[in-house]
Amino acid sequence: MLLNGEPLTGEVPLHHNDRVLFGSNHLYIFHHPKELKELLASGKKPQNISYDFAQGEIASSSGFDMTTEGKSKEDILLQEDLITLMPMVCEANAISELLNKKVQFEIVLISPQARGLKEGRTEVKVKMRNLENGHSWPWTRNQFLDKKYRMQEMYQNFMEGEEWNLPPKQDPFWEPLDLEVLIGSVHVYLQSLSYMIELEEHLAIADYRGDEQGHLQVEILPCNPDGSLLGEDDDLFVEEPKDLLNSSINFLLRIPHARGIPPKYTKGVHCRYKFYLDTTEMSTKSVSSTSNPNFNYSHHFNINPVTQQFLDYLTLKPLIIEVWGQQVGTQQTSPTNGLTTKELVSKETARATSVAILNPGGGKDDEEKYRMMCELSSAKRRADRMEVKLRKLKQLVEKAEKEKAEALQVKEVKEILSTELPSLKAAATVVTLTNQAARARNPNGKIQSAACAVM
Repeated sequence: MLLNGEPLTGEVPLHHNDRVLFGSNHLYIFHHPKELKELLASGKKPQNISYDFAQGEIASSSGFDMTTEGKSKEDILLQEDLITLMPMVCEANAISELLNKKVQFEIVLISPQARGLKEGRTEVKVKMRNLENGHSWPWTRNQFLDKKYRMQEMYQNFMEGEEWNLPPKQDPFWEPLDLEVLIGSVHVYLQSLSYMIELEEHLAIADYRGDEQGHLQVEILPCNPDGSLLGEDDDLFVEEPKDLLNSSINFLLRIPHARGIPPKYTKGVHCRYKFYLDTTEMSTKSVSSTSNPNFNYSHHFNINPVTQQFLDYLTLKPLIIEVWGQQVGTQQTSPTNGLTTKELVSKETARATSVAILNPGGGKDDEEKYRMMCELSSAKRRADRMEVKLRKLKQLVEKAEKEKAEALQVKEVKEILSTELPSLKAAATVVTLTNQAARARNPNGKIQSAACAVM
């Protein structure tokens, strides 16, 4: 039962136009003649209450932004989905408490960025969570609707005194543990590859909420046409990505391991991804019985020829690597035997409130900050490569002077080295991106220890 969108936990006095919702479909508006008369006498107009208004109120009280000003068509459609699903989720939770199923349902929103898309519509799913062991399963809208009608049937049988309990495979409140679930994903920015610079990153695996679920080691290494690694003296670095146009490049994508996967996902852990124009997913091997799986995955890519479309992909779009696994039975972190579903829900609510107070930011990484730091890292690598080239050139000049070689225009080369324009340009890029990253970290806009940020 909800009053004005909020759960009703005790006796409260009703006022004119208060909204009382029973289940998901029975909405009542309280009419108070005396208060209405006083309202009209004061010159105020009573608020017009509709079913959609009441459902939007419930969604707002659950933390969803239900304002329509400045919203796109996709946002309006998302709000309509929320208005439809919110009361159904409330009803499913009420039935779970009544039947003591010890599961709870909540709506989750999956952004297009979390699915590896630059733009698109946010997906609405319903997550069922086991309150005893923390296992969870995301359902699509249609999956939830199918199960919700079966829950209603169980409820009716329970109320009429008929046999209502079902075996697990027919129970809408049950899901098998061997279903694969998405643990989280990482976004790998590929800008460094457009300069043929190696990339080695230890990236946080983030779930749909942005919460960290471990780390994934990802490496992208330019290589020889046969897939072998470059030698110490081999350098394919280019000053500008356009220099790669119409050429052939080779590189290795490596996923050596993941670290810190939550214990409940330590079965069948593997990674999936699609690179560039791939229509089918590529996958690592599956690893079980460890929170620190070693995939030892390596794939050789040959792009021939390099097109502007490919360079745009490297510059603008991240590679999304998803980490999947199966849930396994784990020891309960706290005793729950004997607690009812209602008591477990109250306990979960108290714990969530405590976590929110201790960590008000929720621990979510900002995608723009991460992209900026990747650009910074790439610019620093380019500057380092340029410095290496300049040092080699300087050594060549010094050797030519020592040997008094006349074939080399020593004076002109010295003039180029003395200006070091390419190096200065790369250094300027590093400083600019460092300052931007520092500002992104400090809300007051002040830059603190930019040099430390580069290191």
